[in-house]
Amino acid sequence: MQTNKAGIRGEFTGSYDALTKIYKRHGLSGVYRGLGITLLRDSISYGAWFGCYETLKELTCPKGSNPSIFWYVFLGALAGECFWLSTYPVDVCKTKLQSDSFTAPKYKGIIDVFLKTYRAEGFIGFWRGIVP
Repeated sequence: MQTNKAGIRGEFTGSYDALTKIYKRHGLSGVYRGLGITLLRDSISYGAWFGCYETLKELTCPKGSNPSIFWYVFLGALAGECFWLSTYPVDVCKTKLQSDSFTAPKYKGIIDVFLKTYRAEGFIGFWRGIVP
Protein backbone atom coordinates (compact mmCIF):
# COMPACT_ATOMS: atom_id res chain seq x y z
CA MET A 1 0.00 0.00 0.00
CA GLN A 2 1.14 3.48 -0.85
CA THR A 3 -0.02 6.89 0.34
CA ASN A 4 -0.99 9.45 -2.31
CA LYS A 5 -0.75 13.25 -2.10
CA ALA A 6 -4.12 13.44 -0.29
CA GLY A 7 -2.86 11.04 2.38
CA ILE A 8 -5.13 8.24 1.19
CA ARG A 9 -3.63 4.79 1.27
CA GLY A 10 -4.17 2.76 -1.85
CA GLU A 11 -2.56 0.48 -4.36
CA PHE A 12 -1.73 3.28 -6.82
CA THR A 13 -0.10 6.68 -6.42
CA GLY A 14 -1.82 8.20 -9.44
CA SER A 15 -3.33 7.62 -12.86
CA TYR A 16 -0.06 6.79 -14.62
CA ASP A 17 0.97 4.42 -11.85
CA ALA A 18 -2.44 2.68 -12.05
CA LEU A 19 -2.28 2.42 -15.84
CA THR A 20 1.20 0.92 -15.90
CA LYS A 21 0.58 -1.53 -13.07
CA ILE A 22 -2.77 -2.70 -14.44
CA TYR A 23 -1.26 -3.13 -17.90
CA LYS A 24 1.70 -5.13 -16.54
CA ARG A 25 -0.53 -7.41 -14.47
CA HIS A 26 -3.62 -7.80 -16.66
CA GLY A 27 -2.73 -6.57 -20.14
CA LEU A 28 -4.82 -4.40 -22.41
CA SER A 29 -8.07 -6.09 -21.34
CA GLY A 30 -7.39 -4.96 -17.76
CA VAL A 31 -6.89 -1.36 -18.88
CA TYR A 32 -10.14 -1.39 -20.85
CA ARG A 33 -12.17 -3.27 -18.26
CA GLY A 34 -15.73 -1.97 -18.19
CA LEU A 35 -15.50 -0.25 -21.58
CA GLY A 36 -18.63 -1.97 -22.92
CA ILE A 37 -20.86 -0.92 -20.06
CA THR A 38 -19.36 2.60 -20.15
CA LEU A 39 -20.25 2.92 -23.84
CA LEU A 40 -23.76 1.65 -23.09
CA ARG A 41 -24.19 4.19 -20.30
CA ASP A 42 -22.82 7.07 -22.33
CA SER A 43 -24.82 6.36 -25.49
CA ILE A 44 -28.08 6.34 -23.51
CA SER A 45 -27.26 9.22 -21.19
CA TYR A 46 -25.92 11.64 -23.80
CA GLY A 47 -28.93 10.90 -26.00
CA ALA A 48 -31.15 11.76 -23.04
CA TRP A 49 -29.15 14.91 -22.28
CA PHE A 50 -29.26 16.31 -25.82
CA GLY A 51 -32.89 15.31 -26.33
CA CYS A 52 -33.96 16.86 -23.04
CA TYR A 53 -31.94 20.05 -23.60
CA GLU A 54 -33.23 20.62 -27.12
CA THR A 55 -36.82 19.88 -26.08
CA LEU A 56 -36.63 22.26 -23.10
CA LYS A 57 -35.04 24.94 -25.27
CA GLU A 58 -37.74 24.55 -27.93
CA LEU A 59 -40.55 24.68 -25.34
CA THR A 60 -39.25 27.66 -23.37
CA CYS A 61 -37.40 29.79 -25.92
CA PRO A 62 -39.69 30.89 -28.76
CA LYS A 63 -38.05 31.65 -32.09
CA GLY A 64 -36.68 35.17 -32.14
CA SER A 65 -36.44 35.41 -28.35
CA ASN A 66 -33.15 36.19 -26.69
CA PRO A 67 -32.95 34.32 -23.36
CA SER A 68 -30.09 35.07 -21.00
CA ILE A 69 -27.07 32.83 -20.70
CA PHE A 70 -28.30 31.91 -17.22
CA TRP A 71 -31.47 30.45 -18.74
CA TYR A 72 -29.40 28.25 -21.04
CA VAL A 73 -27.27 27.17 -18.07
CA PHE A 74 -30.46 26.31 -16.15
CA LEU A 75 -31.75 24.26 -19.10
CA GLY A 76 -28.38 22.51 -19.28
CA ALA A 77 -28.60 21.68 -15.58
CA LEU A 78 -32.09 20.21 -16.02
CA ALA A 79 -30.84 18.22 -19.00
CA GLY A 80 -28.00 17.00 -16.78
CA GLU A 81 -30.60 15.54 -14.44
CA CYS A 82 -32.12 13.70 -17.42
CA PHE A 83 -28.60 12.45 -18.20
CA TRP A 84 -28.17 10.83 -14.77
CA LEU A 85 -31.74 9.67 -14.22
CA SER A 86 -31.76 7.90 -17.58
CA THR A 87 -28.77 5.69 -16.77
CA TYR A 88 -28.01 5.79 -13.08
CA PRO A 89 -28.65 2.04 -12.64
CA VAL A 90 -26.24 1.32 -15.49
CA ASP A 91 -23.67 3.61 -13.88
CA VAL A 92 -24.00 1.80 -10.53
CA CYS A 93 -23.33 -1.51 -12.27
CA LYS A 94 -20.46 -0.02 -14.28
CA THR A 95 -18.81 1.17 -11.10
CA LYS A 96 -19.22 -2.24 -9.44
CA LEU A 97 -17.73 -3.97 -12.47
CA GLN A 98 -14.78 -1.58 -12.81
CA SER A 99 -13.93 -1.64 -9.11
CA ASP A 100 -14.22 -5.42 -8.84
CA SER A 101 -11.11 -7.33 -7.83
CA PHE A 102 -8.86 -8.66 -10.58
CA THR A 103 -7.68 -11.58 -8.47
CA ALA A 104 -11.01 -12.70 -6.96
CA PRO A 105 -13.76 -11.09 -9.04
CA LYS A 106 -17.37 -11.18 -7.84
CA TYR A 107 -18.78 -10.54 -11.32
CA LYS A 108 -18.35 -12.34 -14.63
CA GLY A 109 -19.64 -9.49 -16.76
CA ILE A 110 -22.32 -6.89 -17.30
CA ILE A 111 -25.34 -9.18 -17.03
CA ASP A 112 -23.92 -10.87 -13.94
CA VAL A 113 -23.53 -7.48 -12.22
CA PHE A 114 -27.16 -6.58 -12.94
CA LEU A 115 -28.48 -9.95 -11.75
CA LYS A 116 -26.39 -10.09 -8.57
CA THR A 117 -27.21 -6.49 -7.69
CA TYR A 118 -30.92 -7.12 -8.11
CA ARG A 119 -30.84 -10.39 -6.15
CA ALA A 120 -28.82 -8.93 -3.29
CA GLU A 121 -30.33 -5.44 -3.03
CA GLY A 122 -33.51 -5.39 -5.11
CA PHE A 123 -34.57 -2.45 -7.23
CA ILE A 124 -33.24 0.06 -4.68
CA GLY A 125 -29.72 -1.31 -5.17
CA PHE A 126 -29.58 0.35 -8.58
CA TRP A 127 -30.37 3.76 -7.08
CA ARG A 128 -28.04 3.88 -4.05
CA GLY A 129 -26.25 7.22 -3.93
CA ILE A 130 -28.63 9.08 -6.26
CA VAL A 131 -29.65 11.66 -3.64
CA PRO A 132 -26.21 13.20 -3.00
